[in-house]
Amino acid sequence: MNEQTETLIRELAAKLGTTAEHLWGVLIRQAPIHAASTMLGFAVAIGLLAFVGVRIRRVLLSDDCNDAAIFGGLVWAAFTAGVFAALCMSINDMASALFNPEYWALKEVLSNLK
Repeated sequence: MNEQTETLIRELAAKLGTTAEHLWGVLIRQAPIHAASTMLGFAVAIGLLAFVGVRIRRVLLSDDCNDAAIFGGLVWAAFTAGVFAALCMSINDMASALFNPEYWALKEVLSNLK
């Protein structure tokens, strides 16, 4: 870690009323927790989307298909696209939190100082 980054961490630690070493250790331990909770949230969302998607597909292919079912299918498709976009945008953050927690912690410190 270079001097400028260390200075930023010490400033943030002073603002929070703790030491830089303690703050850094907490951030390093938080990285895998952050990644796991994000992955769990996406897994639950994908599971629910799959469950609802199967239900909607079943209705759309049946004789009971109406405008409400078509609208529900469109809403489901839009929501699925949003979840997929969010997953694509956060996959780098999850990977860095798991495999390089120091980098993730540094990004968190720098984003909080801006």
